[in-house]
Amino acid sequence: MPYETFTPVDFALDERFRQWVRNPTLETIVFWEDFLNQNPQQRTAVAEARQLVAGLKVNTTPATPQQLAQLWSRNRAETDANSRPIRQPERVLPLRTNAPLLRRAAVWDGLLLIAGLAW
Repeated sequence: MPYETFTPVDFALDERFRQWVRNPTLETIVFWEDFLNQNPQQRTAVAEARQLVAGLKVNTTPATPQQLAQLWSRNRAETDANSRPIRQPERVLPLRTNAPLLRRAAVWDGLLLIAGLAW
């Protein structure tokens, strides 16, 4: 593995590195000490990665269906509480017109207007 080019995050994601930080064995101690002696430029990255791994708390037991349901409902409630209510668009009703009737009324209005003016 190209540990020489690893970033702190790369180290923290590496299983062999995490094993050294969490459960060091003689083999892992020797390996990483040799690595640091040969690559002193990586000391800062390794130190940061050790802090990352030490701060991580990993739960390896699978969640029960009840725990998942509880987590889901809690997440949903928080999401609902933090979100703005979505404004429903106003329903636009189609204009129901009776075009032939309106045309007739307009014609009659015009005729009555002309008759009134002529009289």
